[in-house]
Order: sequence, then C-alpha cells, then structure tokens
Amino acid sequence: MQTTLTQRYISAVTRRLPADMQDDVREELAASVADAVESRLEQGEEAADAERAVLTGLGDPDALAAGYADRPLHLIGPRYYLMWWRLLKLLLWIVPACVLGAVILGLSLAGAPVGEIIGTAVAATVGTIVHLAFWTTLVFAILDRTGADATIGWDLDHLPEPQETGAGRGELIASLVLLGVAAAALLWDRFIGFVFRADGDVNIGAGLGEQTTSLPLLDPGLWPWWLGGLLVLLAVEAVLAVVLYARAGGTARWRR
Repeated sequence: MQTTLTQRYISAVTRRLPADMQDDVREELAASVADAVESRLEQGEEAADAERAVLTGLGDPDALAAGYADRPLHLIGPRYYLMWWRLLKLLLWIVPACVLGAVILGLSLAGAPVGEIIGTAVAATVGTIVHLAFWTTLVFAILDRTGADATIGWDLDHLPEPQETGAGRGELIASLVLLGVAAAALLWDRFIGFVFRADGDVNIGAGLGEQTTSLPLLDPGLWPWWLGGLLVLLAVEAVLAVVLYARAGGTARWRR
C-alpha cells in the first residue's frame, strides 16, 4: 500500500517524539491536516495541491516535533546568550593581547630571530582567539542543553552611569595600542637595536645590502632591572586602563 504525503509527514514528526507521545500527536496532527485540507477543498483547490500546501505550511517535521516535545533547537538559547556574548567579548579584549605580549617577551629574551618572533606570536594569538571562542561557546551550550541554572540576576543597580561622549572604547584601544608599541620598542631596542653601524659610521636605518651592526639606543646596563621595571609599569598601566574603562560604565558597550 502506497503511503500518502500526509502519512509520510506524520511519521517523520512522530519518530522524533517519545513513545508515550506518538499516538496522541499522530491523531491530533492527522485531524488537523484533514481539517485544513478540507477547508482548501471547499475553496476549490485540487486535493493534491491542497494537501501539499497544508503540509508545506506546517514546516520542517523535525522542528514541529521539537515543538511538541518542548525541546529547543538552538545551540545557545536566549537564556544564556547575553552572558555568553559579554564574557566572550571581555575575554577577547584581554587574553589574546596578553598572549601576544607574553610570546614576544619570551622569544625576545630567548634571542629568537625576528621572523620567528612575529610568526610564533601571530600563530599563538590566532590560536588563542579560536580556542576562546570554541570553549566558551561549548561551555554555555552544555549549560543551555542540560538546563543548568547559571544565570545572574539583573536589577536596576546594574545600570551603567551615562557617558557624555562615546569615545571611551576608542580611548581604551588607543591606550592599549600605544602601551603595546612602547613595550615592543623597548624589547626591540634591547635585543635587536634601532641604530645600525655601517663602514665604521653610525647610521639610522642603514640601507639594505650593507654590512651593518645593530646597536641599542638605550644603555645595555639598564637591562634587566630598569627596563624590566618599565615593562612591568607598562603592563600595570594597561590593566588599570581596562579597569577604569569598566568602572566608568564602559561595560555597557560590550554588554550589548
């Protein structure tokens, strides 16, 4: 016996349901489809066209089954979306930059070539971003699918203070970039040098092809204590910039 489209559709829906729900849903869905088809027949439609139109209007049978079973079809639902998005953006603001600086500092202290420093630092930063996105999303997906209650309540006390201008984030980015450039310049000068000596003369940025010797601008005797202390101060200033931005209400922007 050849099955009809309606039978095939109902079978596709009920196979996704628990056994104790299948019979009731099958009867309900069959009656609903029959009534909708009959209504279209009374309006003059052909039987085949009416049946196809009704089933098409019901949509994907897997989605309909999920509705009957009260089973959400999403990776991270609305319950955890904002928490996931806010945490992920905060981590992406802080962790990759720390990894980048740590790799550059470590390889510079080890005397690695410039090409190796750049390549390793970029690879480590990109890998960190990928892992942050994947593992953060996975954790919240598990929380969402298992029904765990990890939400944080919200009230009016969480409202940020109004800001007169929208430059807070831009100023933070500019500060972090400048601090990073300053730290990189110190490390470059210590381990590579900005001054090049060619043919017995000291030239800034000697031309390519010349036999040169690089020299630091700063006294090598300042390393490691004075220059190391300066690098620590730069790192502390970067952390303070992020903290001040958050306390000033800047968190309102990454919460959106």
